[in-house]
Amino acid sequence: PWLYAKMPYDALADFTPITLVARVPNVLVLNAETAQRLNITTLRDFVAYAKKNPGKLNYGSGGNGSAGHLAGELFKQLAGVYAVHIPYGGGPAAQLALVSGQVDFNFDNLAAASANIKSGKLKALAVTTAQRSSALPETPTVAEDGRADKMLVTSRSYLKVREFKTIVGLVSFLAEMGCKSVSIPLEEGGRER
Repeated sequence: PWLYAKMPYDALADFTPITLVARVPNVLVLNAETAQRLNITTLRDFVAYAKKNPGKLNYGSGGNGSAGHLAGELFKQLAGVYAVHIPYGGGPAAQLALVSGQVDFNFDNLAAASANIKSGKLKALAVTTAQRSSALPETPTVAEDGRADKMLVTSRSYLKVREFKTIVGLVSFLAEMGCKSVSIPLEEGGRER
């Protein structure tokens, strides 16, 4: 209801979450040249600049309603800043726009952004998880960099099955098989119904 007035399904009634398939951290990244030009080296610097210059920063996402778009909007609300959202036709297009300097920052998933972070094309300011990521251990969490105001955002993917076609025993079986396939203990990712 927050993005679309009418949907052809009821997400709460029509789907049953089976198991957690993946948990991918988001990372707040700036175009490296923009970060250098604006003298932004930390999340605190970024928030201070955005507050002093409302509407001067813009951010890209993979499209309206994408994880990057929603993370950006949540960040704006929690940090009390205003930046212009520019939706693209997918995550790769948004990252290309960021690397080329067409947009100033993105909330991207760490897996997609890590090569450009490591090459120096993007400046990682913070990961949006409770602990630092082992893939980018030098990058602080949002909370470590002074923004511990509920700003923990992760992308999560679930294997889902339509409720009205699901047999209760099948849900348990699929949860068990899903957890085994990704090595997650049933207690952490599976769900009995």
